[in-house]
Amino acid sequence: MENNSVWSKGAVKFLFLFLLCGILLQFFAHAGDETDTFTLVVSYICFGFVILFWGTQLTAVLTAAIHLLIQKLCGCELIYLNVLGTLFIKENGKFKRRKAAAIEFSELAYTIPSEKISPRLYLCGYVYILIAFTAIFVALAVLLQKSFWTTGVFIILAVKEIFFLVFLLKHPQSPFKTVKQLKNDEKARKAFYDYFRIYGLLFSGTSFDEMPDEWFEPPSEEEVAEKPLAYFGLLSFCYSRLADEGKFKEARQLTDIGYKNSDKLCDLKNPMLCDYLFFIIMDDCNLDLIAQIYSEDLVKYIKSKSDNLLFARFLYAYELLVNKNTVEAGKKFLEFEKLSNICPFKTIVESERKMIKFISEKNL
Repeated sequence: MENNSVWSKGAVKFLFLFLLCGILLQFFAHAGDETDTFTLVVSYICFGFVILFWGTQLTAVLTAAIHLLIQKLCGCELIYLNVLGTLFIKENGKFKRRKAAAIEFSELAYTIPSEKISPRLYLCGYVYILIAFTAIFVALAVLLQKSFWTTGVFIILAVKEIFFLVFLLKHPQSPFKTVKQLKNDEKARKAFYDYFRIYGLLFSGTSFDEMPDEWFEPPSEEEVAEKPLAYFGLLSFCYSRLADEGKFKEARQLTDIGYKNSDKLCDLKNPMLCDYLFFIIMDDCNLDLIAQIYSEDLVKYIKSKSDNLLFARFLYAYELLVNKNTVEAGKKFLEFEKLSNICPFKTIVESERKMIKFISEKNL
């Protein structure tokens, strides 16, 4: 999951300020007897960026809302809504208000898929909605009276959506590629449903040990190699559950499957490498292997995620067990504690605190 920083309160204030600047520039451009061409051009550029930013975000919200409605009609269970950095999380059948912090969020809403909804509609429904919005923007640009505020606005919005759709379709982790890997493969479809079910229940307060064992049937190395997008999510929960039980050697063996296919994981590669390194540290702390995997790029990536609870735990383990630097490890532990106190998901906090206890025990 990634932070949706544009919809934080601070970012919204910035966008309002940006809009105010555009209005003031428009006023000064037309205030005198003669139009100030330079100010007018700058004001239009400013408004163009405002349209781009606000159009992007409002379209995203409308798309998410429509997609959520479709999912609910198909029987999916809503787990949380992310509204301007505030989460409304379903716990014990009731929605509770929490701050979105310490964990990354890419979705404005998260649902557990029901058996009634197809993987294509669940994963790609928002893309079809975006295509419909793009068609509407193009139609409005053509049909409405020609001016900057009609033609210009809708052309900007349509071009932006077209670029996004092209990027999405070409992306190695495109949802359409995931759907393709699930086609005519019942085991892959089961892995798909189990992954999203586990994910949602973790958010809503159910721990790994409260979930059925049959949900955690790990895929084989051949299955992950052939269909990484279909199976890696479930694989990650299989080794995470083992780690939650303190079985780091077994977790490392499963993570090794992901490591061998890491080049196929794209955006998931670095999080998987971080997990793999952590299990090596907790298993036999092979310093040569750790040095081989912990590249400069991975170091930069992990440090950039230091405000994430999971990566803060890794940095604590690395300083304490690899670098043997108790002073720096103490600082990382304090950062971990700070993040654990603001993390909105109690099961994730409980699991991470278990990891901290295992780390401390290994250091004895």
